[in-house]
Amino acid sequence: MELSADHLSPSSCDSQLVSAAALANKTYLDTLSGKQLYARMLGDLLLGYRKQLGYDKVGDMLVQKIQSVDADNMTALMDQATTAHIMLGMQLEASGNPLPEQWNNYPDVMAAYNRRQELYQKIDATGHQDMPREMYRQWLQSMQQEEQKQQDKAEYDQLLKELNKLKHIRPTFKNTPKQ
Repeated sequence: MELSADHLSPSSCDSQLVSAAALANKTYLDTLSGKQLYARMLGDLLLGYRKQLGYDKVGDMLVQKIQSVDADNMTALMDQATTAHIMLGMQLEASGNPLPEQWNNYPDVMAAYNRRQELYQKIDATGHQDMPREMYRQWLQSMQQEEQKQQDKAEYDQLLKELNKLKHIRPTFKNTPKQ
């Protein structure tokens, strides 16, 4: 997952393709052991925690717990890569945002960069690959269309239910003119 210096946004876990290498490495679409299932559940907890509370030591401890249960857990690995990416951004900012060709002059920047690259290589070795933006946009659009279809069907079913109720109601008033 090679990123240039101008592409410093973290990778996401929700837009992935399943490659042949990922299948061969049993990274995706394989039976989970009890420990792996537990680690996946902790991974879901981690994703919710990060979304609500961001990156902190509690989340980092959760990553360590996940990896102690399942060292190959993709969620933990992706989280570590995102954390390393954030750390690189912080080191770059603290160093005055040097150009990539100047990074060798900043040991902290290079250490953060090397850590991020190491994690990206680990992720690449699993067979993980990000979904191309256009494909992700199309998938997202199809999900929104499906959601709209389900909403429309629910509203239609509710309308039919109400119409059926109305068919069985007898009028309780008489329409007689006043004299």
